[in-house]
Amino acid sequence: MLHEIRSTYPVGCHHLIQEFETGEYLVVDIRPFLKGPGFEPLKDPNFFRQVKADPETRTMI
Repeated sequence: MLHEIRSTYPVGCHHLIQEFETGEYLVVDIRPFLKGPGFEPLKDPNFFRQVKADPETRTMI
């Protein structure tokens, strides 16, 4: 079962705290997923701090 992410907060260099609709939280290290030119901007800490969850598309932007 997939849980809906209510919010996402960037912390540190490349970690996200994700809050789920269940009230649970999960800390995710996204460094292993930052491969390829499309993810290059996320390696910049200033750009990474802008990450947030989009409730309409249910994705992170």
